[in-house]
Amino acid sequence: MNRLNESYRRTILSLSLALLMLGMSAAFALDAGESESLPEEQSPRDNHSPLHEPGAPLGSVYTNLTITQGYNHACMIQANHSLICWGSGGSGRLGHGSSTSSVTPVYANLPANETPVEIGAGWWHTCGLMESGKIYCWGNGGFGQMGNGQTQDNNYEMIQVSLPFGRTGKTIAVGEHHACTIADNDEVYCWGNNEQGAVGASGYQDAEATPVHVDLPGTLYAISIGAGNEHTCVAVNNGRAYCWGENWNGQLGYGGSEWASYQPRMVQIPGNRDVVSIAAGGWHSCAILDNGKVMCWGLDNWGQLGDGGSSEDQFTPVYVSMGSNTARAIVTGWDTSCMILDYGQTQCWGKNNKGEAGTGDTGVNEYTTPATVAGSHDFVSISMIDEGACAINSDAEVYCWGDNWYGQAGNGQTSTQEYSPVELDYSNNHAKMNDRDPDDDGILTIFDPSPYGCIAGTWINISTGDCAATDQGYYTDQPQMYYQIPCANGTYQPASGQTSCLLAPAGYYVDYEAAVEATPCPAGEYQPTEGQTSCLETIVGHYTTGGDANPIPCAPGSYQPASGQSECILADPGYHVDSSGSSTQSMCAPGGYSAGNGTADCTLAELGRFVAGTGATGSDACGVGTYADVEGLVACKDADAGHYVDTEGASEPTPCPTGQYQTTTGQTECMDTEVGHYTSDEGSANQRECDRGSFQSSTGASSCDTAEVGHFVDEMAASEQTPCTAGSYQNEPSSTYCKYASEGHHVPDAGSSSQTRCPVGTFSDTTGLVECHQASPGYTVIVEASTSQDACEIGTYQSDFGQTHCDDAEMGHYVPSEGAGAQTPCSMGTYQSRTGQSSCIDAEPGYFAGQEGMTNPDFCTAGTYQPNSGQSACDDAEMGHYVELSGKTEQTPCKQGNYQPSPGQTSCLEADAGHIVPESGASAQTPCEPGTYQDRTGEITCRLAAKNNYVDEAGSDSQKKCATGYSQPERGQSECLKDAAESSLPIIPIAGAVVVAAAVGFFMMNRGKSGGPPKGGASGGNMRRGPPQKGAKRRKKRPE
Repeated sequence: MNRLNESYRRTILSLSLALLMLGMSAAFALDAGESESLPEEQSPRDNHSPLHEPGAPLGSVYTNLTITQGYNHACMIQANHSLICWGSGGSGRLGHGSSTSSVTPVYANLPANETPVEIGAGWWHTCGLMESGKIYCWGNGGFGQMGNGQTQDNNYEMIQVSLPFGRTGKTIAVGEHHACTIADNDEVYCWGNNEQGAVGASGYQDAEATPVHVDLPGTLYAISIGAGNEHTCVAVNNGRAYCWGENWNGQLGYGGSEWASYQPRMVQIPGNRDVVSIAAGGWHSCAILDNGKVMCWGLDNWGQLGDGGSSEDQFTPVYVSMGSNTARAIVTGWDTSCMILDYGQTQCWGKNNKGEAGTGDTGVNEYTTPATVAGSHDFVSISMIDEGACAINSDAEVYCWGDNWYGQAGNGQTSTQEYSPVELDYSNNHAKMNDRDPDDDGILTIFDPSPYGCIAGTWINISTGDCAATDQGYYTDQPQMYYQIPCANGTYQPASGQTSCLLAPAGYYVDYEAAVEATPCPAGEYQPTEGQTSCLETIVGHYTTGGDANPIPCAPGSYQPASGQSECILADPGYHVDSSGSSTQSMCAPGGYSAGNGTADCTLAELGRFVAGTGATGSDACGVGTYADVEGLVACKDADAGHYVDTEGASEPTPCPTGQYQTTTGQTECMDTEVGHYTSDEGSANQRECDRGSFQSSTGASSCDTAEVGHFVDEMAASEQTPCTAGSYQNEPSSTYCKYASEGHHVPDAGSSSQTRCPVGTFSDTTGLVECHQASPGYTVIVEASTSQDACEIGTYQSDFGQTHCDDAEMGHYVPSEGAGAQTPCSMGTYQSRTGQSSCIDAEPGYFAGQEGMTNPDFCTAGTYQPNSGQSACDDAEMGHYVELSGKTEQTPCKQGNYQPSPGQTSCLEADAGHIVPESGASAQTPCEPGTYQDRTGEITCRLAAKNNYVDEAGSDSQKKCATGYSQPERGQSECLKDAAESSLPIIPIAGAVVVAAAVGFFMMNRGKSGGPPKGGASGGNMRRGPPQKGAKRRKKRPE
């Protein structure tokens, strides 16, 4: 009763505080300013006064965390169920559809019809749990962090994680590049980076892009989860903790030093303590025990284990130095840890060079034991993953501290370190809250064995005020019930603490209330339906032995004509029952019998036996000539054709052996085959004719003989083979024909098994030859088995038959076409100096071939020449010409002053004195005419007779002086003139003057030719050089 009164007082107090907080909240909303990034919310603020203990620890199945801080961004679920984020927007991690960063909150774009209930941030990605149980992730997915099977780097829209079919999430934990969930079935699933095994999958792949089931030992299930840098930890239902992933610094806590383990390893927590909440950081881990104390393990280089120790790594848990304090929430960052104490104070330890401990002290880089966060903040929820933290106070207001390079502290600043908590710069700074004591018993859910009060299956014992489990035979189906309900007729409950009763199973019944067990139906009765209060009587053909859900049909071989029976009756001899559930037995039909009781199926007459009537108890043997090869015959079969039976009781006929046959049925023996026939198979009903290509000369044969090579058989049932005729052969046995000798071959003898190649010098251009053809003249055969003869090539010939080679045409001969039987001598005017030629060579100019078959041409002799080729003789040099040497292609004309009156000469004659030859190629000399003469030979002109001289005869070699008294003033005269009387002119003086004048002129002329003008020009060198013409360039003096 005192307990109830205390609960009543608490209820009144909570309602009063709720009214007060609602009023304060409304007043505060009136003064709130507008956000720079988001529009002002119009919904009133919820002060969470209905919540008994507002807040949430990390990764608990009982509550959901609505604040998170990642590597360089943060997010919060508002009281109005919207989601806001701030800080770096790289890869789309803020969820607002782009990579734009924001120092103040921006709305995330939620999927349609989804309401967020929990949020978690990693380094570059973010994940959210929705009210529907679906999980969405966004931001960087290069390690498979989206959980949808893809590894796309940038994801600006929220991507649904591909949980196994039918599974939903209870809570989530987000690590550096991976994420995990405790699902609705309390199983753990992880996805993302598994290089160190943090996802729990074998193989240590860098990307597990869809959720992987983590195998916890036995039937253990998770109640709390934390995801760190590259490891993950869970607290389980038996109070133990397990971790997996990277273990370089002992962060798995099991005492071993292997570098990593993808399989969960049990943390070495003291045996008398249970883990209720757990967190995984950069390279260390921490947990809250059932007594509120905190233990940590792993890397301790910044004092992040909080024990004030030696900074050495710890591979098993050590207690945090916290005095008498107890914790209700624990988080771990990169190298820092924080806890919320029971009385509302928050303490942090470890690295502080960026203010991540939140103490406000800028001069302390690390704390090896817990230090109090600055400010009078009653934080109820906290989140941390890297070098900063965000927390929610009891008024649902968000504060952040630590690294603020990207504005992740949310105060509108960047590139700063916040050493003490700063409030989120947002007018509607009001986070959604969870209740950590929903049953209002003063015990937080993580410590409460009954976190939700007297649940179904228990009842409030008024005398003690405690929750009591229902008794056997009773149940409660609602929480907070003050009495337990007895199980109704037809139901029972053998266990305590149950929420319902069990229906009496089929085959059982319950005929009273509050039964702890069901009663089996007696023999002869049954009950097919659950939850019944009585049983039914069995029908005919059936029975029951007790506790049966259905009547049992009588087995084959038995029957039951009455109802309500506990057993069946066996069938009599000669009878059978072939189906279950029968109420009668049947007589055995012909072909079968039954020799004893309880036969399900009559025994079929055995092989070699038969049963002719009904109701038989035995079988009879078959007679000779008959048999029974199957069971159950009513009569035996006659021996089949090709078979015989010579004994009684045969189960099969004997086949006739090979070489024998039998055409009639029901026989006791077989017959031998005839010649030309055979039987190769046992059991032949007929003999078979030997096929073409085979023969048989004996009786009783099991096969035919194949025609031998060189032979053939072209008819059926032959008793002998036929040899191949000459010109044909057969190289294969079993032939029905012979092959004609193919082209290039011949067969000289009958019965040949092969054809013979035509030897060289012979050929066969048709089939079936006995002998090969000899090669014709002008042709050869140089290979065996030739199908044709080869014509001698141009330049060769063959005059004989059957030859293997052609002869080259000899020198002086030629062969102009193929297939020649003889060579041809070169005609006159041609020759051939080489063998094997197809033509002769024309004698070259200057040469001649004067007869047939010449091997070389002859030179034209001196005095002859030949300008053309292919001539049989040379031409004599013509008159006026000569040929000095042999082998000449042209004659030479006599030069001027020479002549040749005869043909075929080797030189020319000089013109005689008194004669001239003025032209070349002359065949005669010309005498000088009167008045002229020539005193030398070989001249081309005659000389004029000088003055006072004459030449009176043609062909004169001299001139004559005029006689005294005669003269000739002209040259070239043939006679002199008689002198006239003396003249009055002084001839001698005049002549002398003329001679003197001529001499002077001659002297002057010779003087001018002997030398140039005097030095310096015609003026004697006195003239100066004039100026150069306009535009002329002066030549530079050549250097010495």
